[in-house]
Amino acid sequence: MNFNVERPDLEEIGNEIVFMQTEIDYYIGRSPGESETSTIIRIFGVNETGNSVMLHVHNFSCYFYIKCPASHYPTEDTAEMLLYELNQKCNNVHTVKKIEIVQR
Repeated sequence: MNFNVERPDLEEIGNEIVFMQTEIDYYIGRSPGESETSTIIRIFGVNETGNSVMLHVHNFSCYFYIKCPASHYPTEDTAEMLLYELNQKCNNVHTVKKIEIVQR
């Protein structure tokens, strides 16, 4: 097996990198030039020529939807209260950044 694979010149590649994702994880850290920590996603993979790739996605915000029962449809006031309560449960670290009421 030949491990002497020539690495591509990053200036020749430009902003487009095509690769197959093999693993993904995250960590909490500081993005360049930022004073506060945020979630940084790390995506590992392999490109078309067999080179390993690791991509850092800074300031990633996870989101999900929760279906509310029709009888308990929230208002903006209840969304603000829920945001406060969730962050209190997370030791007031402001883990939850925003709650938005949407119709889906």
